[in-house]
Formats: sequence, structure tokens, C-alpha cells
Amino acid sequence: MKEIILIRHTKTELPPGICYGNSDVDIDKSFLSHAIAIKTTLDKLSTIKQVYSSPLKRCFKLANYLFDNEINTDNRLKELDFGKWELTAWNILPRTDVENWCTDLDSNAVHGGESFNDLYLRVIEFWKTVAIHQTGSTAIVTHAGVIRAILAYLLEMPKKNAFSINLTYGQMIKVELFDDRNFKITFLNQ
Repeated sequence: MKEIILIRHTKTELPPGICYGNSDVDIDKSFLSHAIAIKTTLDKLSTIKQVYSSPLKRCFKLANYLFDNEINTDNRLKELDFGKWELTAWNILPRTDVENWCTDLDSNAVHGGESFNDLYLRVIEFWKTVAIHQTGSTAIVTHAGVIRAILAYLLEMPKKNAFSINLTYGQMIKVELFDDRNFKITFLNQ
């Protein structure tokens, strides 16, 4: 059995309601208390052998706090690129553009960035070539969109349904892989 722990970054310094994905925003002042809670839970699990992180600050800083291991960054673990919508309040974006995007999240990139399918393809490439071929326990510190893509892939669910998975800041999910198609998913914290 192989164990992979998926960890979503902690809260960012941005106020609620701002569209951000691929922007390199920093963590907020509550970082330390959240990171300590995450580390407390992780310390009860098996020893992590490999650590991968999105190179964006909000993930990399958390990975550095949580693990003494070498942190391997990978651009495929970045959040969805929202293009011209990045760092804009959701409520001031053109309503018709947002509605058009929501009608087909898989392929629409009306914002000039990536579609969810673009993100999904790069994330699953990472998953297949890196994560599942590791030996021992692995941690991946990343973003909600990336974790949703992995869960959609594992659960063989339509990609558009991945957005129904609620992931909080600092959420940890353990994936136990018994072989290529047999696994168990456990939510470690809420």
C-alpha cells in the first residue's frame, strides 16, 4: 500500500470574493496557528518520504513549515489560471462571461486563462508520472482545483462535478493506493 496526503494551502491575505488562481498571493496572518494544527494531524500519520508542492507562495511556505524533507516544486500543481480575471472581485466580473464559463467548465476559458480540462490534464499527468510511482508516503501541498481534479480522476466522476467537493483551507485528504485502481480516500480534518 502507498499513502499520498493531499494538503490544500491555508488562507491567503486576499479578502473573500476575489478571483485568484495562478496569482502568487501570500498567506495571511493566521498562517502559524493553521499550520500548527495541520502539523499536529500529520505527526500522527506515517513518516512522509517525498514532498511535492505548487511553487506558489501559499503552498510552498506551508510545505516548508510542515516538512523537513526536500520540497519538490512542480508547475503542474499550480491552481487554475483565471487569465484576465485574476485578482478581480467576482461580483464585478461581467455576469454573462461568468455564466458562459459556468455552463461548460470543462472546456470554457472565456477569461483568457485555462479551462478546467486544461488544469485536469496537467494535474493527472503529474499524478500518473510522479505521485503514484513514488515509494513510501508522499505529501502534495497544492490548491483546491488540483485536489478536485485528482479526486474526480480517482472517483471517475464527471469533471464538472468536481466543483461540488467542498475543500476548506488547510484541508487534508489521505489517499491509500493498493494498486492502480484500488484505493481508499479519507478526509483527515475539517
